[in-house]
Amino acid sequence: MGELECLSLTVPCRSEPVPFYHYAASRGHILGIFQGRTYPILSDIGKVSTIVDIGANVGAASVMLAAHHPAAVIHAFEPGPDASAILIRNTATFPRVHVHPFGLGGEDRQQRLYRSQWDPMSASIRASAENSDSFDLIEIRNAAQALGAAGVTSIDILKIDTEGCEVSILSELFEYVARVKVLYLEYHSETDRRRIDALLAPTHTLAFAAVPHPHRGDVCYLHRDTDCSRRYEHVAIASDE
Repeated sequence: MGELECLSLTVPCRSEPVPFYHYAASRGHILGIFQGRTYPILSDIGKVSTIVDIGANVGAASVMLAAHHPAAVIHAFEPGPDASAILIRNTATFPRVHVHPFGLGGEDRQQRLYRSQWDPMSASIRASAENSDSFDLIEIRNAAQALGAAGVTSIDILKIDTEGCEVSILSELFEYVARVKVLYLEYHSETDRRRIDALLAPTHTLAFAAVPHPHRGDVCYLHRDTDCSRRYEHVAIASDE
């Protein structure tokens, strides 16, 4: 998978740069996260107390969100042994980030995680041309029960990137999701994108989308009750008039 590289991050309220380790093959994706292109930071969403990062990988989103919301508690879930080891290393200086070395889903089970040909970022439970035939046997836990065991009663910001398992996780966490202020997702098929949009339509509005491939993209949904959402809705109505 190549050698680890290290970025030097400037974090607000930190006197020294923070090191962040990653593999060279994922450098572009890592930079996209830290530069706000993948998961844009939205203002006027109110107090952020709890953040959940499902499919945290080596921790780019967790670290970025910890830097922007230093008072929030972050729960980062990552089942891949290679990725979770780096995730623990990258979040060591962020005491409010809690790493959980297992995945979330609809039920407790063990699952094959096929190793990437390049780095842990593209490992997947689905065999594909991007992955090798070798795999790790990982632990998946029921999402709602795992969050309850971690003491999570509500989520302000939720990020899910689970290589095609997003719909099942959203469905399992429906009671949490209905109150989430900002939701970041990567979808992996057109069918999933339509299902995700239908699930969120009653409570959320699409705030951002980046679609680099016809059947894969990053989307950000904003709860309709946030000040940010209401402000933009008012602007849209005024423009129509």
